[in-house]
Amino acid sequence: MHLTVIPLTELLMALDLHESKALTRALRLGAAVTCLRQHRPDGPRYVLQGRVGIAMVTTGEHRALGSALLGDLAARLEPHLHRRAAERGRAAV
Repeated sequence: MHLTVIPLTELLMALDLHESKALTRALRLGAAVTCLRQHRPDGPRYVLQGRVGIAMVTTGEHRALGSALLGDLAARLEPHLHRRAAERGRAAV
C-alpha cells in the first residue's frame, strides 16, 4: 500500500465552501491536519489525521474527498477542539 500526503490546499480546493468550514475552524483552533491518499487496486482511499495538543485522531478510509470524510474528522476532533477552546478562554481571563 502506497501513501501520498495531499497538501491542504488541494484538499480545500476539492471541497465546497460549506464542507471546508469544519476544516478551517479546526485549523483556526490550533489543530494540525494531514490528508493521506492510499493507493489501492480498486481505487484511492483518503484518510485525515488531526492533532490538537497531544490528542491525535484518524478518520476511517473514504473513497472521495468530501463531506463524509470531513464529517468523520469533525466528529472525532470536536471534543478535543472544545477542550482547546476552553483552555484558551481560561488563559485569556
